[in-house]
Amino acid sequence: MKKSIVMMIVAAAFGLTSQVAMADDGINGEKLFSKKCKMCHKVDKDTAGPGIKNMSTDRDVVISTITNGSPNKKMMKAWGGTFSADEISALADYIAQVQK
Repeated sequence: MKKSIVMMIVAAAFGLTSQVAMADDGINGEKLFSKKCKMCHKVDKDTAGPGIKNMSTDRDVVISTITNGSPNKKMMKAWGGTFSADEISALADYIAQVQK
């Protein structure tokens, strides 16, 4: 019985450790942008949507736009149902980094 309890505790500890390690790795905003956003948004020039350099520098506006779509809903759809809050935050961080 004691052996079973010890094994369960060790297994739980390893499970938590791997979860923490995954969280520490973070989400790569640049890779996510390249995979999902680059077809409409370039860094230096406007294409189907504004280039990163022409996007709002207000992080809250960027997060809201990614989450809810563009105000007129015609050009950019809402991605809040597709991306997690962490992914949206990583995208906003990447956009801010490129704008510097």
